[in-house]
Amino acid sequence: PSGPAAGIQAKNVNQAWFQYCQENFLPGSALQEITSLKRQFTELLSDIGFVKEGLKARVMERMAAKWTDGVLAARGCEVEHTHTDVSIRI
Repeated sequence: PSGPAAGIQAKNVNQAWFQYCQENFLPGSALQEITSLKRQFTELLSDIGFVKEGLKARVMERMAAKWTDGVLAARGCEVEHTHTDVSIRI
């Protein structure tokens, strides 16, 4: 989305993020730290050949939008969600 729709979507995501933290007694910094660790872990998996080669945490951070962590964008994955299954194609 672009224009006003993007602003509304970002606002809704920020509200959901804040609400999740409140409901689970987490400081906002905890989710930021989890996101950072996810990027670092993905970089390590890349180094040993388990995921796409050459991924770096700093690149994933640059690829991140306000409501994503950038990992899927960097990996170039397509994710399909159903009510009972999540499958990832690389």
